[in-house]
Amino acid sequence: MAGAGLWTSASDLALLAVEIQRAYAGQPSNFLKKPIVEQALTPQVDEHFGLGTQLEGTGATRRFGHGGDNIGYKCLTTAYAERGMGAVVLTNGDDGYWVALDLLRAIAQEYHWPDYLPNHTAIHLRPQLNNAYTGAYQLHSNLTIEIVGRAGRLYLTASGQAPFELLPSAETTFFAPALNSEISFTRNDDGEVAGLTLTQEGRDLHANKVRQQ
Repeated sequence: MAGAGLWTSASDLALLAVEIQRAYAGQPSNFLKKPIVEQALTPQVDEHFGLGTQLEGTGATRRFGHGGDNIGYKCLTTAYAERGMGAVVLTNGDDGYWVALDLLRAIAQEYHWPDYLPNHTAIHLRPQLNNAYTGAYQLHSNLTIEIVGRAGRLYLTASGQAPFELLPSAETTFFAPALNSEISFTRNDDGEVAGLTLTQEGRDLHANKVRQQ
């Protein structure tokens, strides 16, 4: 059954995260060795993915984890590589990302996690303004993202991934709760949208607009 056939529990995923943290710190682990964990936490195809782990943050605030996205289930796990901090949230609903993100933000605030994206408040934005932002944006030579409009809302899509809704926090600034990211659109001298800046884990990625939707 491939990915959808692997079932586990939040407590077992948390125990796995703890074992990764222990092995990475050179402490005794029940089943992991430091060299394989270092490989798992080293960027492979790109800077955001190791071996079976999604990587976020830099230096002492590096985090590892992964999301889960099957029909009827939305899940998130994240843990700091060099700190005894982390959390796992499993939900049994298609809108479970919102629950998971709210819980992670509450945990981050309560236990003083560093540099975790704070909660945003979405504002009302006239749907007509969204039309200027739709189109294709070139992040780098191998990655183009699309900003698409659906029923008065904006979504970010990338090849092979489900769309993520963008919520406005200002006229030119949106946040993507499911990606723990913020997007700011920029305009040229003629007032046309010419690019965007994707901010994630303190990193800014700039992209030029290459096509209008």
